[in-house]
Amino acid sequence: TLYFNNYFSNIIKIFFSLDLKNKLKFILAFISVKFSLKDYRYYDIRTKEEWAEYFKNVQEQKYINTLSKKYSKKMVLLYGAGELSQAILTNYNLSKLNIVGISDLKFEKNDIKEFHNVKTIKPTDINNYNYDVILFTMLSYEKALNAFRKKDINKLYDSLVCKKFRFPIKK
Repeated sequence: TLYFNNYFSNIIKIFFSLDLKNKLKFILAFISVKFSLKDYRYYDIRTKEEWAEYFKNVQEQKYINTLSKKYSKKMVLLYGAGELSQAILTNYNLSKLNIVGISDLKFEKNDIKEFHNVKTIKPTDINNYNYDVILFTMLSYEKALNAFRKKDINKLYDSLVCKKFRFPIKK
């Protein structure tokens, strides 16, 4: 709950509402966050602009170039067409990846032919296409990965999202 617009006032209000044991835990947690090497500014990324800043700090283009070399002779299918993938597709050069298309559940219901100049593929039609690697363009791709494995889609799986600093991202 936001008590005040001032960040410090919120911390004080929360702190004084705790019992002694939880105050000690709170102090330890606060110290570990404040003096951690992790950058917690990216805890709650919600907009394309925030993703752009995040990708700049994790050197996303360098990561994409590394993936391009790793999968140079492979045909790549992207999976996920949300805010995060839009930020990648509009701001970064993916021309060195041999992308055959992008798939997402939202293409199942809508008859969209292209998504940011990439051919769209309905998830139910994935097996009809020739590809070697699925690159997830989402942070939490465990559910999708498990669904692919249940359908016996045995391909290489990787993430197009650089998590170099392992920022704690809200799911």
